[in-house]
Amino acid sequence: MMPLSTLFDALLAALLVALAWGALSSRDLFRSIVLFMIFGILSAMAWARLDAPDIALAEAAIGAGLTGILLLDTLGALGERNRPGAGPVRETDAFAGWGRWLTLRNAVLGASVFGAGVAAAAAASGLTDGEGLAAAVAESIGEAGVSNPVTAVLLNFRGYDTLLEVGVMLLAVIGVLSLRATAKAPASPAGPLDPQLSAYGRLMAPVMVLVAGYLLYAGAHAPGGAFQAGAVLGGALVLLGLCGFTPPGRLQAANRGLLVLGFCVFLLAAVALTAAGYSLLEYPAGRAGLWIFWIEAALGLSTAFLLAELVSSRVPGGRP
Repeated sequence: MMPLSTLFDALLAALLVALAWGALSSRDLFRSIVLFMIFGILSAMAWARLDAPDIALAEAAIGAGLTGILLLDTLGALGERNRPGAGPVRETDAFAGWGRWLTLRNAVLGASVFGAGVAAAAAASGLTDGEGLAAAVAESIGEAGVSNPVTAVLLNFRGYDTLLEVGVMLLAVIGVLSLRATAKAPASPAGPLDPQLSAYGRLMAPVMVLVAGYLLYAGAHAPGGAFQAGAVLGGALVLLGLCGFTPPGRLQAANRGLLVLGFCVFLLAAVALTAAGYSLLEYPAGRAGLWIFWIEAALGLSTAFLLAELVSSRVPGGRP
């Protein structure tokens, strides 16, 4: 008899495939976005089943949460700009007939090629035994300054990769800001705020801030860290924006500085350590944990504001 855990995993895998196909094949854009958000929630569950709680936290907060909000907001913007008074766009000719079929075919083909490439790379590097680099990380974890292997890899052993990733995120937001500066948003008055949403935001935002602080602290020895904390804090900022909260003037003035804080602190740490005679992002013995904590604190703040900035063009109040 098949164990219940195996049956659950098989059902979860089948649901993920069905949701992905439904999101790609639906002609109703709103339905596609909803299916995409459900796909993100179940993907987080799948990562949790694979004993990857760090990735599950990020997927739930970013993949299903912030990205879903961004897509829904974009759908609303398209409806207002392209069909005044007609509501959100439901269908698009780009997915009709052969164009729609070619889009699905290319998506499946691209995913297959990417999966084959990952499998070939894993086989060539000898990582097909299921252990991966866990043994190598475990041997050096005592020198990492943290006991969480994920944080040790991201902020110590492969810190330069993380530095480049943060730089890519910053460039993406700079691109969004540059497009926003040149775009002419249609003038439309802000609608009345939903009292239930406002009450929910006042209740949940402080809880989300506390959760973000805990994830930042726990990242040194348990699942969590800068990116997970930043994702939750960014969600709190977006929620406050949707509730019509206007940040104080000082916080608005410091917004641009907070966007680049994480990258600048990370880069300055790399430069300072190199100038002191260490290798790139090689922390002093016995002080690695302290360096990692302050870098993660700066990265957490920047990640939150970077993610919130991506969806802030139409909040607060849901209007430009």
